This record gives sequence, C-alpha cells and structure tokens, in this order.
Amino acid sequence: MRQTLSTLLLVFLSGLQYTHAQGPATDTLSGKESAKHHFYVKLPGQISFNLSLNSLEDWDANDFFYTISNPVKKHIQYFEDSMNRQPAFQNILDIEKKPNADYEQLNFRQVAPAASEMVFKDGTYYQLKNSIDSLWYTSYVSGPQTRQGTAAPEEKQLLITAKSLADIGTLTMAQVQNVRQQMDSMVQAARLKAKRHNSKLYSSKSGWSLSETGEQASTFSDQKPFMKIVNNFKLGVSYGAIVFNNSISPTMELNLGYILKRSRQHATFIGLNYSLFSEIDLRNRNNLVGYLPLNLEVGTIRNNAGLMQRKTSIGYGMMLKTTKESGYSTTHYLFNMQLNFAFSNTLSSSLMIASQFRRDPEHYVLGVSFKYNL
Repeated sequence: MRQTLSTLLLVFLSGLQYTHAQGPATDTLSGKESAKHHFYVKLPGQISFNLSLNSLEDWDANDFFYTISNPVKKHIQYFEDSMNRQPAFQNILDIEKKPNADYEQLNFRQVAPAASEMVFKDGTYYQLKNSIDSLWYTSYVSGPQTRQGTAAPEEKQLLITAKSLADIGTLTMAQVQNVRQQMDSMVQAARLKAKRHNSKLYSSKSGWSLSETGEQASTFSDQKPFMKIVNNFKLGVSYGAIVFNNSISPTMELNLGYILKRSRQHATFIGLNYSLFSEIDLRNRNNLVGYLPLNLEVGTIRNNAGLMQRKTSIGYGMMLKTTKESGYSTTHYLFNMQLNFAFSNTLSSSLMIASQFRRDPEHYVLGVSFKYNL
C-alpha cells in the first residue's frame, strides 16, 4: 500500500511539473482580457505594446510616456541580473499600482519553455529561447463610485512584450514618444467612433492595431447593457386627418419602436404602429364604420432624444374594419400596408393600402394621411 501511494504521489508531482512547463502562454495572459478597448502597436525588433482600457476616458498620453520612460525601465534594470541567468526561460514581470497608493507591487517569475529547442554550432550546444518575455503594468483607476465604496476600481493595463525583457529597457525616448503619439491617435479615433454611436446609451468595444510595417486595422462594436435596453424604446404620437375611399376623417397614430442601430444622424428601428379613424354616415349618424390598422414596421428616425421624429418606414399588418349599421355590427379583417414619410420633425404623411383581395374586393381602404407629430 505504501509503495502504491508513493508511486501515485510521484506521478502526480510529475504531471504537475509538466503542466506548469506546458502553460507559459496561458500563465501570461490569464485574466487580462476583460477590458473593452485594446490598442496595439508593434515596433521593429519584436517589441510590442498592447493597451487595454475599460473606459476610453482613462487614457492619459502623458502618463503613458512617463510609465514607460521611468518606472518600467527602472524595474527592468532591477531584475536584469536575474533574467540573464536563465536566457532560455520566459520572463514575466507583473506590476500593479493601486489608486492613491505611494508604492507599486511587483511580481517577477520565470516560466520554463514548453519545448526545449537547441542548435549545435562549432562543437557547442546552444539552447534557444522560444517564448517572448512580457511585462504587465496594471494601474487601477479610482472613479466616483469607487471613492464612494460602491464599485471596484477599473483596470488600465499595459502589456509590453519582447524577445528579451531587457530589450524594453533599451527603448529610446524618440521610440517611446512615437508609440505615445500612435496610441493617442488610435484612442482619439476610438473616442470619435464611440461618440457617434451615442455613448450615453451604448457601451462599445474596439480593437486598433498598427504593425511594424505601418499596416493599420481596427474593429468596433457597440453593445447595449441590459439595464439600458429600455432607453432604446421610442414612443411616437401624432394626429391629423386622412383622406380615404372618397371620405375624410380625423386620425390618431401611436408608435412604439426599438432602436436597432444608431449612426451620427439617424437610427434604424423596428416597432408597432397603431392608428384609428372612422367613416360616419351623414344621413344616419348611428351608422359607423371604424378602422383600426395594426402594423409591424421597420425604418429610420432622426437620432435624437425624445419622441420619434422624421420617421421613414414601411409597415405590414392587419386592419380591423368594424361596421355598425341598424344596430348590428360586423368585423372584417384586411391585409394592410403602410408607407410613412416625413416632411420635417413635426409634419409627416402616410400612404395606406388595405384589402381582402379576391376574397371580398368590396372591403378595401386606399388613403393618404397628413399628421402633426408631437
């Protein structure tokens, strides 16, 4: 039994050591991808900068320049002797700076390569370095909610990678200044993009990169947080008159739309459209024909706060035609199509076509309405 337990313990320790040796990449990037915005700049010589921000407002170009030029280089110099002892290992340096703290917390470690690669030259074996070094500098940003104790500090992270961590300490002031300008240009472009997508209602994610050859790439997506979905619902109220089937009637229209996508000036929506109008027999006012169109519509509106304005849309649905004559009422269902156009923020018009087609061609509506939008 004792021999069996010893064998199992040896196998477990061997597997644990193998797993640790196989995971330098996951060890480097563990828990570092939660930020919403990422900016990447690649320099010649296998040195790259990856800035991660939860909020675009956390970017500070001067702080970026100071961090690389002073504390980063100073910390690398402190661990330089330790890095040179094992040139084939991956060196990882984590630096954390808490809000309003007068110190930085550092964690330096070396990770064995997943595979040992060697070359034989002039009768000597040389071990190759097959994993790049990395330095994580994490600055925790203290916002109003953090100071009130209702939220945790947000993370602003900078990842610098190089074939050798010591190479980062050799960056010239001109190189650091150039990276700062490139980062600032990308962040400003991301801010402009987010502003166009109405940042008050939307949260956004973006990725911006610049390669060592000058090739640029960017991605941007907007997300609607669950608690703010209600802000994307828009209500429209309008009233006016409709001319239809050689008759004229007052009309009122209600719209409930949900914003799908916003641009600088317009927003695409999908929603429900409901209106009401009637036809009165002037010779017998007890006779009445009421029309209740209910449509599912899609279109665009002016991208502004408040009620739906400058709506251009098309809607399909059903129209209920209720006829009351001599004390009896009957209901007919018509297929309905409606086109909506806007003349201004307050004036609009609609073309309405409804029919039962071949089933009963006598029941139809062909009309044009002119409305005032609240």
